[in-house]
Amino acid sequence: MEGELIPELNINDEIKSKKLLVIAPDGVQIGVLELKKALIVAEELDLDLVEVSPESKPPVARLMNYGKYKYCLLYTSDAADEEDSVDLGGRR
Repeated sequence: MEGELIPELNINDEIKSKKLLVIAPDGVQIGVLELKKALIVAEELDLDLVEVSPESKPPVARLMNYGKYKYCLLYTSDAADEEDSVDLGGRR
């Protein structure tokens, strides 16, 4: 992605908040958990704990595969850019 940066989010041990509103991978709210407990849940599910809204009260974190998330962001954006630049020869 030329000129664009994927925002870096706090993940796992980088998170500083003591309590977080934790969201499951399917979007269901698990509830407000202490950071230690949320990290245990993430580890048990073999997922990352990603702080998606650090300014919220309490901050919001989502359980997800962060590597897959970044990959999808990168290649979804590239695919969208390529599709926009395709010459349709006057047809739509």
